Amino acid sequence: MKRKGYSHAGEIIFTAGRVIIKLFPEENFQPALTGQKLIPGDIIKTGNLSRASILFKDSTQLKLGSNTTLIIKEVTTHKEKTGAMKILLSLESGEIWTRSKGLKDGLIIETPYATAAIRGTEWSLSVKDNESRLVVLEGNIQLFNPFGSIIVSRNEQAVVFARQAPIKTFIVRPRDRIQWTYYLSERRLLKYLKFKEGFLGSAEKLFNEGRFEESTDEFEDILSREPENSSALTGLGLNELIKGNIEKANEYFERALKRRKDLLSLLGKSYVLITKNLSDEARDVLNEAKTLFPKDGLPYIFSSYLHIFLGDFIGAIYECEAGLSVVPNDLSILAFETDIYFILNKVDYAKAIIDRIIKENPFSSEGYEKLGLYHRFVTGDSEEAKKAFLRAISLNRFNDETIAELSDLLREEGYIPEALELIREALSVAPFNASHHYNYGRLLSDINRLIKAGLEFRKSHELDPTFSRAYLGEGIMLLKEGKIDEALTELSKASLFEPDLSEVHSFLAIAYYQKHAFSEALEELKRAGECDPLDSTPHQLASIIYNDLYMPANAIEEAQKVIELLPYRKASGEALFERAQTGMMSVNYGLNFFDLPEWSLYYSQKAIFINPYSNISHIGVAKAYEKLGLVSFLQGYNEFETPYFSEILQGLILNVNSLNFSNRYNTLISKPGHYLTLESRYSAGDSEEIQSYLEGSGDLGSHFPLTYWFYSKAFRDNGYLQNSKTRSLDSEIILGYKPNYKDDFYLNLGYYKDKIGITPSASISFRRYDDNQKYRDNGYWIDLGYHRRFNPVSHLIANLRYFKENDNIENPDFKNDLSRFADSADKLQNIAFGIRHMFTLLDYHQISYGIDYNFEKVNFGEEWTYLYPRWVERIHQTHISRYFIFHIYDRWSVTSKIILDTGLYLSYYSTKADYKSDDTLVGSFNSRIYDDNTFDLNPRIGITVNIGDNGIFRFAYQKRSTTGFLGELAPVGVSGLIPPTFDMDFSSAEDIQWSLEYELTKKMFIKTLIGYSKLSDIVAPYHNKKAQLWYSRIALNQILNRYFSFSARYHYNDSMYLDGSKRKLFGVPLNSGDVRLVFIHPKEIYLSIRESYIGERYADSDNTIKLRGYFTTDFYAQKELLKKRIFLSLAINNIFNTKYETLSHPYYWYEGALPAKGTTFSFRIGYRL
Repeated sequence: MKRKGYSHAGEIIFTAGRVIIKLFPEENFQPALTGQKLIPGDIIKTGNLSRASILFKDSTQLKLGSNTTLIIKEVTTHKEKTGAMKILLSLESGEIWTRSKGLKDGLIIETPYATAAIRGTEWSLSVKDNESRLVVLEGNIQLFNPFGSIIVSRNEQAVVFARQAPIKTFIVRPRDRIQWTYYLSERRLLKYLKFKEGFLGSAEKLFNEGRFEESTDEFEDILSREPENSSALTGLGLNELIKGNIEKANEYFERALKRRKDLLSLLGKSYVLITKNLSDEARDVLNEAKTLFPKDGLPYIFSSYLHIFLGDFIGAIYECEAGLSVVPNDLSILAFETDIYFILNKVDYAKAIIDRIIKENPFSSEGYEKLGLYHRFVTGDSEEAKKAFLRAISLNRFNDETIAELSDLLREEGYIPEALELIREALSVAPFNASHHYNYGRLLSDINRLIKAGLEFRKSHELDPTFSRAYLGEGIMLLKEGKIDEALTELSKASLFEPDLSEVHSFLAIAYYQKHAFSEALEELKRAGECDPLDSTPHQLASIIYNDLYMPANAIEEAQKVIELLPYRKASGEALFERAQTGMMSVNYGLNFFDLPEWSLYYSQKAIFINPYSNISHIGVAKAYEKLGLVSFLQGYNEFETPYFSEILQGLILNVNSLNFSNRYNTLISKPGHYLTLESRYSAGDSEEIQSYLEGSGDLGSHFPLTYWFYSKAFRDNGYLQNSKTRSLDSEIILGYKPNYKDDFYLNLGYYKDKIGITPSASISFRRYDDNQKYRDNGYWIDLGYHRRFNPVSHLIANLRYFKENDNIENPDFKNDLSRFADSADKLQNIAFGIRHMFTLLDYHQISYGIDYNFEKVNFGEEWTYLYPRWVERIHQTHISRYFIFHIYDRWSVTSKIILDTGLYLSYYSTKADYKSDDTLVGSFNSRIYDDNTFDLNPRIGITVNIGDNGIFRFAYQKRSTTGFLGELAPVGVSGLIPPTFDMDFSSAEDIQWSLEYELTKKMFIKTLIGYSKLSDIVAPYHNKKAQLWYSRIALNQILNRYFSFSARYHYNDSMYLDGSKRKLFGVPLNSGDVRLVFIHPKEIYLSIRESYIGERYADSDNTIKLRGYFTTDFYAQKELLKKRIFLSLAINNIFNTKYETLSHPYYWYEGALPAKGTTFSFRIGYRL
């Protein structure tokens, strides 16, 4: 009933037994109804063996025990926190249990002898005779009266006697807490309502087989001939019960019982009375059934359920034992008693009964069903659970409960078609089972069919309004639709019905986190972990949250807990936690934030070894490569550039939903949303730079499953060298379309344009700076991707790319330039295609095979005016190359400690180049520079050995052909080792590498690597260009404390051309490295300081220009404000204004070096929508 003029403060969610209410401003009590809205002034009373549950608008949960009187005195808006409430209640008698948010003055409960000011989250309060008693399960509560005041903390109890001060009594053991919880649905009883085997008619047989519509027709036909046939009346009553038509069912049972008191009619009648909350009457009917049928166990099962319904678990166990004394070893009673022990979390008792069932009857389908549940929810062993479920189904193909459990297990493992088939089969056997509709809805929700999922959840709720999972399902669906407040209400209801279900608290945490209620989210995750210590999901979510909150040390600790639980890990569905599928990646995120790239890569590679089909694994590895690339470029080349593009491409294609990510706080679950970031950067030093940046991402939702990401950047630099002004504009957009759980479509479009003033080496050599040459380039690309998911361990990915670039250099006053250069123009076209199939074979082999094709065409032209206009030469060159690689690759887990990688790459490479010169003085001529075709069979082999639980040794040998362009799909590297890539032409290489990576402690990691590369260039074979590189790396990563991290690394590179000249590879220093110190604070502050060293190196291939080594110091600071809406940063590069020459700038032409920038200050500000 809704009262006009009053805003409701909460509602009644559940009643059991006799519950009455006096609705303000009325004077009389009336029966309380589920869904009744409550306002201040209402009084709720429960009778003997009765209960009620209330949910307030701010998600405060309240449960009333037997013989309780509660007055809602006052409910107002909380001044300190948006959406919270101040609630004043009066407990006149009885006992209540509460979960609240623990806000100061948020909830106050008065009793006759003391007042409890609630700052805790879970507690119970009782009033009996002349005392008030408080039990605190979580948090702190102030208990006070005029005679004194105390603070009662977690797992403590206090008592107050009339006219005395409150005192603490004894410590409460968590296992001894009162079981306020778990409303076992009466619909679970329907499966026991079957006709006894024997002389059954066709109608009874049809009913027992679950063919309810057909059986109804048969029973009605019998009844038309025999109007008082008790069996037909009972059968029709049972069919109405299954449909949820309680009143109509009751009419049939009443008629049947007048004719004959058979067991099924009595049980059906008791079911009706329980549903109507008439517990005393139900008890009388069940006692009558026990008397009339003393050797049947079903009345004891129904009586046991009645005790559970009323919250009397001791009485429920007693009824089961009483039944077993009458019917020894009754399998149905034993199975029901097992369920009770599961509810009470007494798993050892449950396992003992399961063993007893199977021993007494090795062909008991129900016994194997319970064994499957034990392995699934207690040991976490999904394989053993699967075996038990399959055995149960083989013994009884109509065991719909087991079919549904197996379906749900396969859903969690990602076997979607198999799970769909099974849950539909379970529904065909028991179409009115609320649990089956929930499981079906949950499966549909996982694959983003939210409309149909919602219908199934609502059907589940209609069939059983007390079924907690129905509320959980609706909450999940609402979260995925972005309806957070509505989701929070439904999830809070689920928590009221089943407060010890870990999954409910995990989703409550997601809801609170999306509302930026961080402490509430973490509190829910803590509770989830307590409810199920073997569930890794709460720790995964906590790790992500702590990273968001600038607490990477806490994030890493939580992720380590996930890794410890991996053997027992309970899956949460492929479509659920897409951003944290393994504990390895959770550690990776924290280490990345702490700027510990080598350690981060260690974990991300572990993750991809565990699950190469996870897009998150590939993206995590790519991000680690990106971080390491910032280090690698110090040595003159970025060895991680090619693998970065390969991994990021595969990660995005594997799941296009990863395009949608919040620019502030992680959403923790896929949902519709649109995010926009606006940024500007200003830098000042030797030159002024201005950059504007726009980035956006979003998800249109399940109705049109399109995700997108885009950015656009404009940049201007007035130049620190003569004629070095720069202007650039680039944009990119990526679209992802996921029409179903099997397919992903990917489209990437990009465009860029640059205008740069250059000071070429040619003009410098004449000691005359040419100050008006301009370099212009523009390009665009179209990239298409496709992913097909055959099953969780079989995936196909494909990619097609077209790229075009135009470059040109203009010299307006070439007539006066001593270099005599006039202009040049390049045109590049690239077409690439790749396809790769990845699958797992026999559990121990991760197989990959596929092809990569690449076509590249470069047209290059120059004009030189040696003696303008009489002597002008126009040069034109065309380079065309094609390569085709077929690969087959096997990652074999030989043992739990040893992984062997083997691969065979069949490479075909063709290249040709033509030269044409039009010379006004000497005439024209053409020539073929080269025309070569090669066919190679390149093997790869590597081994990975786990050193205990803390380290890895890797060894790899590989022979490889050059990659034609960035972003191929074939595996890059072997056994986690990546070969170096140089800024030089080469077409084949051989590499040997070995590394040792080890966690010395939980806060210290070391990595060493030694390698040798030999490169050959067949593009220009007449040069006989070959080179080699001996190299080594050593890195130390350390977490100093919760706020500081430290890292240091050293790179050694001894390179040489193998032409007898002993020349070094240009740009590659013998020594390089850096040291970093990072500080991160939960106030959303990030600081880092870095000292880098680059040793001596050559700026040209002939080794005529030698650059001296140098140190530079850089500082970076960032701060986020207004819950990350505002982003501020300051960077100071080259703090001590070191003077040095560098190759890392866009202004040089051909090989050469120019002075680097001095001290530069950069300020960045961003706003996020």
